[in-house]
Amino acid sequence: MAQRLAEVWRQEAEDLLWSSAISADGGKVAFGSWEKRAYCFDRQGGPLLGHEGAGAVHVALSQDGSELVVGSYDKSVRLFDIDGKVRWSATFDNFVRDLAQTDAGVVVAEWQGPTHLIGPDGASRWRQKVGTAPLSLAASASGGLIVVGLQEGKAVALGADGAPRWEHTCGGGVTRVAVSADGSMVALGSTDTVVTVVDGASGTIHWRYKTGTSIRGLGLSAGGEYLLVASHEDYLYLFTRDGTLRWVTRIGSEVWSLAVSALADLIAIGTRDNRGYLFELKEVVLEQFDRLAVEVAALKEGGASVKPLEELLEKARSASTAGDREELGVRMASLRAQLQGVRESTYRDQAQTALHTIETLCKELDSKDTTLLELMATQARELLAAGAVERAARLLQRALSLKDNLPPLLEDLMPHGEEGAGGSKDAESDAAKGDGSPTVCDSCERPARAGWSTCPFCGAALVG
Repeated sequence: MAQRLAEVWRQEAEDLLWSSAISADGGKVAFGSWEKRAYCFDRQGGPLLGHEGAGAVHVALSQDGSELVVGSYDKSVRLFDIDGKVRWSATFDNFVRDLAQTDAGVVVAEWQGPTHLIGPDGASRWRQKVGTAPLSLAASASGGLIVVGLQEGKAVALGADGAPRWEHTCGGGVTRVAVSADGSMVALGSTDTVVTVVDGASGTIHWRYKTGTSIRGLGLSAGGEYLLVASHEDYLYLFTRDGTLRWVTRIGSEVWSLAVSALADLIAIGTRDNRGYLFELKEVVLEQFDRLAVEVAALKEGGASVKPLEELLEKARSASTAGDREELGVRMASLRAQLQGVRESTYRDQAQTALHTIETLCKELDSKDTTLLELMATQARELLAAGAVERAARLLQRALSLKDNLPPLLEDLMPHGEEGAGGSKDAESDAAKGDGSPTVCDSCERPARAGWSTCPFCGAALVG
């Protein structure tokens, strides 16, 4: 086992533990099992409550750990206070395939049926038919992003109102889904043994990894900085946000389910040999402090007002040093939320400034010299409208870096001798009908012309 992965406790059950859940601060841990029982424990492994049901296999905890929701094969879902009182119960037409708890309520996926949002009062808010056979489900903390994995090899993202936002096709049935609490990252595990990580706002692929064995569990930290992957047999993988594999270790039991705390420093694992574990991974907390400090410093250097962020970071460090996990969780959640707000505001300002510069430039130059810039600006506006503010700002900064090379750069990129060459407003159409065989960027999946070495939209190297 990896040196820094320490077992905190283990609990015995009477059958395999199909699902795992953990509160944001790691103070509450729950498991659902095949033997008609759901379990809930505190940070020290003390029992809090148990629930008997007809296959109480699916469990989820509220962010603060004050509520436990249990889904069963008797087609029911029940929401409990942590002291065991039933707040509400609901019955569906089909058995419950998966569920998630959010600030907006409980999201439930029926097998071969619709996906539902049940409000805090137990009343239905909406229902949406998603594919033919849901296998898995996860959601952001707010409920603004819900992702349903389907047997037919797709993952479909829904908004807070249940309306579809994007979908992604995998190489097999999507048996596991994880969504970061802030909704920025989504991880998908499919039956072709591939883990796919995509952008939460757009579904654009970030990276893939083939484990070679069935994926049994996925867990993302609150901001998507870390991904834990449990595969068939007893392997556990730790990835960083960019897809770097930090390590692979063996748990010693065949893993069946996995959940991680907001900081990814506590990991709940259910196994086939009827055991529930809580592991601690201390290294990631210090790394997140360092990463956040660097990001705050960069925003400060860029002119952003970051004094509240600096104060929160110091308070979080103090809570970590004192071993106050509850305070640490509160401070880190607040820090992430405020940092996201400052980051988006900064990127939006940068994007608007860059758009104004590009629009001015396009008016001053001949249209045939500015086609690429105009197209990059159009894509940036689409990204801004979709909420992908950082990607829009980065695309526009790349566009501005090209302006000093106009028009020679465009002469190299655009074909010669075509009617209207360089003057089209639609680069995707231009790329598809350019000289030679058209190609497609593997990163952003937009068309490009044969002979281009770099995608003008995302900057990725083009192959072929």
